[in-house]
Amino acid sequence: MATGALSHLCDVPDAQVHKTGIAVFSEDPLPDQQIRGLAYLHRSQSLLCATTMHADCQTGAPTSDRCYLARISATTLHVEASVEAPPGTEEASIIGPLDESRWLCTFSGVNGVTWCAVDPANLRASASEDLQALPEGGSLIQSAGRPGLFLLRATDRIELWDMRHVRRVETLVDGMDDDFFVGNIFVQDGAYYLVTPWEIIILKEP
Repeated sequence: MATGALSHLCDVPDAQVHKTGIAVFSEDPLPDQQIRGLAYLHRSQSLLCATTMHADCQTGAPTSDRCYLARISATTLHVEASVEAPPGTEEASIIGPLDESRWLCTFSGVNGVTWCAVDPANLRASASEDLQALPEGGSLIQSAGRPGLFLLRATDRIELWDMRHVRRVETLVDGMDDDFFVGNIFVQDGAYYLVTPWEIIILKEP
């Protein structure tokens, strides 16, 4: 994120072409937005992008009331397509792949957290009937390292879900109380690790 001469929010993504070693950049490809997530799309050699209208740590007032999903060329960093996130969104996020063509994206804002399946090859604005609340009153969701599988933080549980069918696979942690602070869940080599201030717990081995 950079602050331009007119004190508006702008992003300057950059990339290096490994074959030539030449760096390229695109100045403010999505005006008044901060890019918060990128996912590489191998088939199209492009990037799925998600934004927020807020500056880092909300250090400045937004100059837009919209967020976006976009597809950006991985070689030129030019915007190939973009769509507005649902009204009321303050941050769009790319969570992980659902299958070979679709990605699970979330939208956080005045309406809480909703999610839908997004096809980057055919970006379109999400209709209200496409949006769903996270299962089981979930508040946080992240990729479990394999297409379709996601780790969901529900009220007092951490669960593994198959979001292609919106089906719980198993409960990994049950009965967390308010004193049990979860720092993060890490996925590595097919194993799931829960990090707390006191220890690292192996939730599931490969």
